Amino acid sequence: MLYRVLADCVVLVHAAFVAFVVLGGFLAWRWRWIVFAHVPCALWGIAIEYGGWICPLTPLGCASAPGSKDIVVDSSSTM
Repeated sequence: MLYRVLADCVVLVHAAFVAFVVLGGFLAWRWRWIVFAHVPCALWGIAIEYGGWICPLTPLGCASAPGSKDIVVDSSSTM
């Protein structure tokens, strides 16, 4: 049960981060100080996507997911 809750938390954090990377620019129009958080996050998202790297949350989510022994994470997988 604990691993399922941890996996759900990792998925929520991952989804919130991706949403902030994609939509954070719209928030920056309203609140200018968000630019200081959004730009580094957007650069990280671009580097992960186009650099072929794996987001650190992906293996963490896979490791804490129930039945995670069946999950293999490689550089070509995306979440």
